[in-house]
Amino acid sequence: MKTVFAVVLFALSVGCDVSHGDVCVDVGEPLRAPVLPSLPLAMRYQPLAVGARWTYNASNSVETTQEIITVGAIEAFDPLQPDWLAFRLVNRRAYGASQVVWWEDRGDQIVRHRERAIDGNGDAYGDERFLPGRLLVDDVSKHTTLGAAWKHHFSDVITDGGGTFSDCKSDAFAIEAIDETVTVPAGTFSALRVARTDSGTTTWYARGVGKIKHVGATTHDELVSYSFPAP
Repeated sequence: MKTVFAVVLFALSVGCDVSHGDVCVDVGEPLRAPVLPSLPLAMRYQPLAVGARWTYNASNSVETTQEIITVGAIEAFDPLQPDWLAFRLVNRRAYGASQVVWWEDRGDQIVRHRERAIDGNGDAYGDERFLPGRLLVDDVSKHTTLGAAWKHHFSDVITDGGGTFSDCKSDAFAIEAIDETVTVPAGTFSALRVARTDSGTTTWYARGVGKIKHVGATTHDELVSYSFPAP
């Protein structure tokens, strides 16, 4: 892991596009850009606050179960970089399984840094890290405009029972609607529809609420309820 970080940091210091082994960094996409002043939570497409909670119906071809996502404290997510901080979220899934993720609020973006998968026995079986941080949702005006399309590059570092592996990847986004009326069990919302054109998935976000719906090739998630702590 130290080698991966060293390569990325070197790439940023020289300021060029780099594909060194399986590590990739974009020009103008620094590992740690300054955090910008944030919009009020009511205006964010994925608001984060300690204690926030979302419950989803998660359906596949076999069954429908519930997933409950809770936002925990802001904490360090990597022992090699103790000053890098992000919200720790826990996604409680069916049959006792869960996923622990670390999302950082960059002021105008939410980026994912790390994801740990835990089985029903409480054993971790996968640890995935993203460098320089994998974009989740973007509040930048040019990326919330109908027809906007862009790619986000990152290095995907996976550690499991077989060792640690890294790969240079990119996510391709397209804004297909900006005020689409969407009804889910939690209510009716005006939503931003974001397509991942590389994976064929679509996600709907409502300001001040977060993700309200997600459709993949074999999965379908809908928001059932949500809550935020009192200001």
